[in-house]
Amino acid sequence: MGRHGRTRKRRVAQAAASSGCVPPARRRSPVRGARVAAVLAGAALLGGAGYGLKRWAGGARPAAVAPAPAAVPSAGAPQAAPSAGLSNLEMIAALKREVLAVAEELRASLPGRCEPLFFTGKAYQRHGNSAEAIAWWERGLAIDPRHLEAYVGMGWIAMMRGDPAQAAAHWERALALNPERPDLGSALARAYMALGRTADAIAALTRDIAVSPHPGGSLYLLGQQHLQLGDCAEAKRRFQEAVALEPELTNAYYGLMQAAQRLGEKELFEKYRAVFRELKARDMQELKDRNDEFKDVIDVRRDSAALLVDAGRIWASAGAARKAEAAWRRGAELDAGAVECRQLLAALCERSGRIAEAIARHEEVRAANPRNVLSLLALGQLYMRSGRPDGPASAEAALVQAAEAAPGSPYPLRDLALLYVRTNRNLGEARALAEKAVAIEGSAENYCALSRACYGGGDRAAALAMLARAVELAPENQDYRRALARLQAGE
Repeated sequence: MGRHGRTRKRRVAQAAASSGCVPPARRRSPVRGARVAAVLAGAALLGGAGYGLKRWAGGARPAAVAPAPAAVPSAGAPQAAPSAGLSNLEMIAALKREVLAVAEELRASLPGRCEPLFFTGKAYQRHGNSAEAIAWWERGLAIDPRHLEAYVGMGWIAMMRGDPAQAAAHWERALALNPERPDLGSALARAYMALGRTADAIAALTRDIAVSPHPGGSLYLLGQQHLQLGDCAEAKRRFQEAVALEPELTNAYYGLMQAAQRLGEKELFEKYRAVFRELKARDMQELKDRNDEFKDVIDVRRDSAALLVDAGRIWASAGAARKAEAAWRRGAELDAGAVECRQLLAALCERSGRIAEAIARHEEVRAANPRNVLSLLALGQLYMRSGRPDGPASAEAALVQAAEAAPGSPYPLRDLALLYVRTNRNLGEARALAEKAVAIEGSAENYCALSRACYGGGDRAAALAMLARAVELAPENQDYRRALARLQAGE
């Protein structure tokens, strides 16, 4: 972003702050509380968090995403037609053919399984062929009627076709399958709004705001509903919460203008109007400058990369690690910002002992998004395993960066504590970090890490007590029990 863009963002943020726009008090960081579970699940996918626990408790490291042979050669996926000499439209057509060829290969290689059918439906939806998408989804649902994404996709197609009642039916089914799915309540609310079911729309939006890590759009829609009901004060509050979370949400400022005008708040109306006009002018300029044909190529490349993530997952679930790797490599090639492709590739590389390449893939993610906690945690582990002279220092830097990016998460704190224990330095800080991790999340794994930190600092009694607590929390874990027995025996 250039200097003018940064200045505009500051002015917008200052206007929001001066108008009393503050985030909802109940909002939490996406990596806090229940959100942390998703980060931990991802860490397990990438090989598990807390490398140091293996040595203390004697446990094996978690498996990577898919079984892989001892060495997976660099597999090249089938390439799209070369871009040299092709027009943008020809490149788009070539990418679409490439993805559909992947779908055909999945169906041929995995007959009788529903995943290739759902994948084919998703590919056709991304390509704008709604009829084919629905046909393939329906074939998949005949095998597995609980596939949430098919109902979500059919809901959007129904809305596009002007059938909000059918859309609502699909999304209600999807919501019943997963009430915690972010953005699903927002989609359902749009269908209810089109049907004039205001009370149902408000209920759906309220639910979405409670579960979504990025609820700005739902807050804006909720403000609109209250504005229609004539509750201008509540509408204003919701619009303010929306712009506090997303300071450049243009339509929310228009809603604030309407609410302030109806409430007779002239000064606030002028402030909101000034911000709205600035944002609207920017939006119109971006629309004017947009190169639709070029942007379409970029969008199709990104869509193709996202689809190849799914294809790789299907191959991986079938034990075809080489094909999974080929799909993810191609996805990473198509989209420089394809985070999942790179993280999944890194998991396969780590599993097959290609630590240097695993590090390189996570570093690509880090360069694109320095706050990606999952890759930062993985880098902390991988650098310690790399044998490089700068391994410990690089691991420490990644984990410190992870802790700064996710101040409410216990995992960077725990891994950093274990790193200090392993390198026999900063042992007092290691214990303090492990204690913070336990205070955030009193899990057996965190107590085990605290036990190691206490032992490393010479406090054997505390180490015993913390390890005993880990056994109490996870009595089925034989590794913890063996470690406790060894510690009690004076080993």
